[in-house]
Amino acid sequence: MSTTFSGSIQSKKKSELQDIAIALDISDIGTREDLQNRIRQHLTQYEPELSEDPRFSGLFGRGRKRSAQPQMLMTIKEDVRSVTSEENELVFIKPSPGHATRQTLSYRTLSPPLNDSVARVVAELEPANVPLPITPVPSAMVKVASAIRQDARSLIKKAKEQEQTLLNEGRKRLARQKKALSHWVHIYAFTVITELGTIFYTSWPTYVRSDNDNKVVTFLLQAVALFRLQGPLFGYWLIPTLVLPLLFGMLVSFNTPDQDLDPVTIAIVRVACAFAGNWYIDPTVLGPRWRRLSACVHVAFAFAEAIGAKSSVREVGEADTV
Repeated sequence: MSTTFSGSIQSKKKSELQDIAIALDISDIGTREDLQNRIRQHLTQYEPELSEDPRFSGLFGRGRKRSAQPQMLMTIKEDVRSVTSEENELVFIKPSPGHATRQTLSYRTLSPPLNDSVARVVAELEPANVPLPITPVPSAMVKVASAIRQDARSLIKKAKEQEQTLLNEGRKRLARQKKALSHWVHIYAFTVITELGTIFYTSWPTYVRSDNDNKVVTFLLQAVALFRLQGPLFGYWLIPTLVLPLLFGMLVSFNTPDQDLDPVTIAIVRVACAFAGNWYIDPTVLGPRWRRLSACVHVAFAFAEAIGAKSSVREVGEADTV
């Protein structure tokens, strides 16, 4: 014979809770609180089936009632059946000029349209025909989608603004770099350093070594040997490459207002010195063709810079006039 359970889960002992757990086919291991929570969770999960089971229906409490809609439908149907039964009668009070007359009619005498109307109302009250309430889920989803679209637009806008900022910063850095490299001082220094590097490369005394083969000591010994052997060469090279061009650059100027050093004059004098002769420079160390090429590159960039500066000054003057 199967056991019937009833009463509150909270008031039961651990042994009773274990019996209920075994009957529900769930674990009966754990403390009293664990068993209570496990049984409540199982009853809640399978409430439709267990509430109809005589063994466990008492665990759901006396005050637990079914949903209001089925009860309401049953009440309406019972009322309709009582009205439509042969024993019930409909009483009408028919007014007359002198007094009210009481008339009793059987429901069977009512016209068929009235019967059909009652049946139709009862059919419309079936659970399957009752419309469900409007759920807020679609409107919430619309709001979430709208918020996501707005966030996406703001993120795209910020990304484009950041991209534009990076592009503008890159253009500014490139413009500063171009301006620095286009200056006559940097071009002059580059050509001079190139010639000096050629002299060091072709005449560096690699044969000089230190006793203990220390790299730092070896480098210093090789540098001293280079200046002892090629000292006059550096003097001969400095005169046509630096001394005379800078001297004439300070004395002769084609710019208005005058500058301390005229880049065009320096470049012209350097080209003239390169074509004037070898200046006692050993051709095996620094050939004349290399010196002339370096001087010509220098003068070409100097003229380009001067022409660009004149064009800029002219454009500014025309803008001020307008």
